[in-house]
Amino acid sequence: MDEIEVIQHCRGGDKSAFEEIYQEYAQKALRTAFLMTNHYSLAEDAVQETFVQVWRSIHELRDTHAFRAWFFRILVNRVSQLGKRDGKNTHLPLETAEEKPDQRSLEPEDQVERNEELQRVQEAISLLPKPHRVTVILRYYSELSEAEISESLGIPTGTVKSRLHFARERLQEQLSKNESKHRLTGLKEKREAQE
Repeated sequence: MDEIEVIQHCRGGDKSAFEEIYQEYAQKALRTAFLMTNHYSLAEDAVQETFVQVWRSIHELRDTHAFRAWFFRILVNRVSQLGKRDGKNTHLPLETAEEKPDQRSLEPEDQVERNEELQRVQEAISLLPKPHRVTVILRYYSELSEAEISESLGIPTGTVKSRLHFARERLQEQLSKNESKHRLTGLKEKREAQE
């Protein structure tokens, strides 16, 4: 079954169809919520509440083709409603196991470098203003189109484009700055090791 058929079955109360939706969206939703909050437990709660609301409300979804935008609108609202709460920051990878390159093919130094690079990207994203951070996360990590982001956030497509442009510039500046610091630290460590 394609996703539209699965959603239609789910609207009819089919729990196995809902399980398929869960399998398809859970990992991406958790990563999205974590990147928005930087709190693993808060992200888990938001995802759990999102799926509960999806199950309860899916029969109200008029356009099954708009499911992704509808789903992420619920997720973004859930994250916002839960707000900030005390919790332990826990590293959640920016990529799932399916997206990672075969770790056996990477040399240990390459693995460390890749992990450091992902950490720098995550830190740079966390420094963006919230509206821009959410827009970037939905576009590049949740893989929503600009139109779907517009629908999810309830903002014009032009605003989505503007936020993405601003965010890309800020990320490029931040990552360039971090790369310079990283290079200087590496040179310093090499010099100290040689002495």
